[in-house]
Amino acid sequence: MKIKNIVFFFPSKQTGGAQYLFIRYSIFLCKYAPQYKVMYVDYADGFAKKQLMNENVFFYEYKQHSKIRIPNDSVVIFQLNRISDFKNEIEYDVQHTSFMFWYLHVTNLHDQVFARGVYLLNKKDRKKIGNCIDYLIDNDTIKLMGKTDYFDFNKDFFIGSHDVDIIPYILPIDNFPAVQLRTTLSLDSVRFCWLGRLDEEKSRNIVTYFNEIEELHKQYSVSLSIIGVGPAMSLLKAEAKKYSFPIFFVGEKRDAELDSYIRNNVDIGLASGTSSLEFGFRGVPVIEQWVISQIYNSGECRDYTHVYDRYKYDERDLVNKINVTQNTFLNKFEEIISNYSATTQKSYEFSIQYTPETGGKKFLDSIRKLECLYSVNSVRSIDIMSSLLIKANLRREFLSRAKQILSLRTIRELISK
Repeated sequence: MKIKNIVFFFPSKQTGGAQYLFIRYSIFLCKYAPQYKVMYVDYADGFAKKQLMNENVFFYEYKQHSKIRIPNDSVVIFQLNRISDFKNEIEYDVQHTSFMFWYLHVTNLHDQVFARGVYLLNKKDRKKIGNCIDYLIDNDTIKLMGKTDYFDFNKDFFIGSHDVDIIPYILPIDNFPAVQLRTTLSLDSVRFCWLGRLDEEKSRNIVTYFNEIEELHKQYSVSLSIIGVGPAMSLLKAEAKKYSFPIFFVGEKRDAELDSYIRNNVDIGLASGTSSLEFGFRGVPVIEQWVISQIYNSGECRDYTHVYDRYKYDERDLVNKINVTQNTFLNKFEEIISNYSATTQKSYEFSIQYTPETGGKKFLDSIRKLECLYSVNSVRSIDIMSSLLIKANLRREFLSRAKQILSLRTIRELISK
């Protein structure tokens, strides 16, 4: 099938790394791949709609409970979590439409099959999903962002190993002035900064950072600014009042305003994913922490890394993706202040790899491969995954209703059948 249209499906009114990813690839395609018509599904007042206002992107207005008609000869790009319900959102000709599902978050599939301490599908069904994932990765329909991302699927779906062609994050590096890397850090006032959305998931990271920085405040003059907005903002503002160091909620910042704030007001970034790279390519070292299931007290958590160490896994245990450099927050902080110049340089060099040109080439290669590889077997694998995940979601609803009257053991017995 010859692809003529590339449709990004990510309706959202919030800022986030995934939104920026889709937006930045849309901009790249408009500038450097005029052979494709770029389309985007978003709310009338959505985040992407506002960001892409001056680009040559055709918008479909997203309305809940109303399907979008996809033109023939299109590839539709979703985040992977939508593979269970995308058919509720679009109308399309199966002979003239292909799909790409992007794995952007560790919970994209895990949270659809695991809830309240139990798997919602038995091992046989999860292996079926794993077989589909294997096929769709090999045929460029499920795309990953890191060479070892497929290990995230192993525990849940028992998939095999893959030599994958990734599509990476991209940064608008050319849009901003060159960076003058700083070589020293004044310990008279160490300015931390969190960048990311303020939702329930991220609030656990942020409050954990509160606890870590509070402990540092016993020895150093420190402050924390928080860039972002979201539904957890009120909760976090109330929580911030419990701490003795200064915490500033500076709201949402984008483009030139974000660039200026990071360059002039931040010594150490706190983030993960795309947000880490936003600090790094502006010459700010970053302490990363990814998804956590609870709030930790200072010193309890040992999974912090530097942004430039994020892929240094223990090759003896890649299934669990144990980073050999991870340690306590204090350890990472001391590594930064002991050689601020070196950590700044390494953060910068790691981040500037993510240029639009590098990512754009990989993206276009994937589109060309998809034209050749997408087939009836791809459609079949998507359908099998979708059906099984719908089954899991129905069981989630049952579990929610039944939790008051059935024991956990009884629920596990019912699901295993």
